[in-house]
Amino acid sequence: MNPTFDLRETMVLILWLLPLPFIGLAITSRGRLRWIGWSQVGALTLLVALEFFAQIGANHGIFAWFAVRETIWNCFAGMVLMATLSEANFSTLQTRLSRFFRRTRLAILFVAPLFMAIAAWETGETYQILTRLVWVAIYFAFETLSIYAAPVTWVRVGRSLGALLLGVSVFSDRMWLPFSIVAAILTSTQALSRIRSENSLKIQRAREALQPQALQELLQGTTGSRTAKDDDFPLVRLEALLTFATQTSGSNGGAIFLYKENLQPDSETLSFKLNCVVSRGVFRDLAKDPAASLTAQILLSKFPGSETSPAREILETDRIEAFALQSLHVQRLAAAPIRTQGKTLGLVLLSLPVDRGHFSSVDLHLLDFLAQQAVFSLHYEAVYQRLMEDSRLSREFEIASRIQRSLLPRAMPKVSGLSVAARVLPAREVGGDYYDLLPLGDDKLLAVIGDVSGKGLPAGMIMLIVRTTLHLLVDHDPSASPSRLIKSLEERLIPQLDAFTFMTFMALRWTPRDRLLTWSGAGHEHILWYSCLDQKIHRIRTGGFALGLQREKFLPREEKRLFLSSGDSVLLYTDGVTECRNPEGEAFGLDRLEKSFNMNHELSPEELVETVLADLDRHRKQVPPSDDRTLVAFKAS
Repeated sequence: MNPTFDLRETMVLILWLLPLPFIGLAITSRGRLRWIGWSQVGALTLLVALEFFAQIGANHGIFAWFAVRETIWNCFAGMVLMATLSEANFSTLQTRLSRFFRRTRLAILFVAPLFMAIAAWETGETYQILTRLVWVAIYFAFETLSIYAAPVTWVRVGRSLGALLLGVSVFSDRMWLPFSIVAAILTSTQALSRIRSENSLKIQRAREALQPQALQELLQGTTGSRTAKDDDFPLVRLEALLTFATQTSGSNGGAIFLYKENLQPDSETLSFKLNCVVSRGVFRDLAKDPAASLTAQILLSKFPGSETSPAREILETDRIEAFALQSLHVQRLAAAPIRTQGKTLGLVLLSLPVDRGHFSSVDLHLLDFLAQQAVFSLHYEAVYQRLMEDSRLSREFEIASRIQRSLLPRAMPKVSGLSVAARVLPAREVGGDYYDLLPLGDDKLLAVIGDVSGKGLPAGMIMLIVRTTLHLLVDHDPSASPSRLIKSLEERLIPQLDAFTFMTFMALRWTPRDRLLTWSGAGHEHILWYSCLDQKIHRIRTGGFALGLQREKFLPREEKRLFLSSGDSVLLYTDGVTECRNPEGEAFGLDRLEKSFNMNHELSPEELVETVLADLDRHRKQVPPSDDRTLVAFKAS
C-alpha cells in the first residue's frame, strides 16, 4: 500500500473529528433524543472512515470499492448528519410543522437513501446522473421543511448553505470541503447547545432545591445581639476569618468588635458594650484599651441604620472619623458593620500600611465578606442544627416520595380496544395529584384521577388514604359503577378530612364490548375528547361537587357515557397543567392544552403525554412549577 495524504483530505478528516468530543459529552445525559447523538456519531464515524479509505488508495481491495464511490457515500453520510441535526429540534418541528409535513419529512428520510444506494452501486452507468438528480431534488425538499422549522435565523442560514453545498458535492467534490466546514460548525454548535441546556437545567434544579434565601431563613430566629460570655464567642473561627482577611488584603492590622452583655454590680442592671474579641497586627492590644470600645461605637454610628450598609474607608476629612483614626493610632482604616435581620452585632476594622495608599474596591468587598462570614460564625451552632434538621426532613421526604411513586401503576395495563398512558410530576417531593389504572374482569378497566387541595406532605398523605380506600372498595365490589364508587369513597373519606380540605375526583370505566367509557365526576377538570367522526376536540364538563364540600348528606353522583370510535383520543389532566405560568405570569390555559392535544392526537398515548409536557415546559421556561401536573391519555383502537 502507498497511502497518499493531501492537505485538503487531511483538513476534511480533522473537521469530521472535531465535533465528536462535544457529541460524546452531549449524549452522556439520558433523554428521548439520545439516539440522535448516537446517529451523529455513526455518521461522523462513516465520514472519517471514508476519508481514511480515500487516502489509502483506490487500488487495494475493499478500500478501492469505497474510494471509487467516495463522493456518493460522503453525500449519503452528510445527509444523515444534516437530518439528525434537524431531528434534534423535535419540539420546534412539532410546533411549526403540521402533521402532513412531519409525515412528508419521514417519508423523504426513507426514500432518499434508496436513490443514493442505486447511485453508489451503479457507478459509471448511464442513468447514474438521473439517480443523483432525483436524490438532490428529494433532499432539497427535506431541507426546505427543516430550514423552515429551524429555531433561529443563523441556523436557517447555515442549513441553507450546507444543503446547497451538499447538493453540489454529489456532482463535484470541490464543494465537499466548504460543506464539511459548515456541517462541522452546525454539529458542534448544536452539541454545545445541548450541553449548555442540560447544565442550565441542573443549575436551575439546584437553585430550586437550595432556594436563594435559604441561609437567611436559617439565620432568622437564631440571630440577635450576643448576650453570652467571652468563652461563648467562636473565637477560633473569628480569628481564622480575620487572619484570612488581613493576609489577602495586605493589611497590617485588623479587629472584630462584638456587643457583649455586661452586668453592672452597683445597680445590678444589664448593659451592652462593644468589646474587641479578636485583634491582629497593629490592633493586637485593642482588647486592653478601654477607649477602643468607645471609638468602635463612634465609628459604628457613622453607618446608616440599614442592614445593607457596605464597608467603607474612614477618612480624615470628617472630624469624628479623624478622631477615631487618631485614637486607634492608624492612618488608613476601613470599617464594616456586622448586621443581620436588622440587628447590629458588631464592627470589623482593617488597617493598611502608610505606603499602601487607599483601600481598593476589592479590599472593601473582602471586608464585607468578612462581616457576613462573622455573622455565620457567631450562629454556626444554631445554623448547623437547623441544617441537620433540614437534612433529616429531606431524607424523610425522599422516602415518602419513593413510597408514593411505588404506589402508582408500575406499567400501563393492556386491555382490549384501548391503549393508555399516564404521567404525574409533583411540584415538590411529595404531591397531592393522584391517578390509578385498575384492570377488572372481562377486559374492563377502571381509571381514576384526582387532585387534593394544597401541596406537599399533607396533600400526599390524603392521596395515600384515597388510594387505599379506593382499592378496598374495588376489591369489595369490582362491578360498582363509577357514580356508586365515588359516593362510597366520599362516605369513607370525608370523616378523615378537616373542614378546609377537599379533593376533585373522577372515575371512568372502559367496557370494550360496547366501546363505552362510563364516567362520573366530582368537580374535576374537563374531559378533552378528540372524535374521528367530526375531527374536532370536544370539552366535556365533569360536573359535581368536589369531595369534601358535602359534609352531612352525600347526594347521588351523576353518571354519563361516551362511545369511542376507533382512533378517538381522550385526555385527562389536573389544574396544575392549565395553571402552569410563564415568567410573564401567563397561565398555560385550557386553550393551549386543547391546541397541543389537537396537533398531536394521532400520536400514541405515551408520545402524546410526553409532547404535551414538553409544550408545558417550553411555556413555563425556567419558572418552577407551583402545582403538581398530571396527564392521563386514552386512545381507542
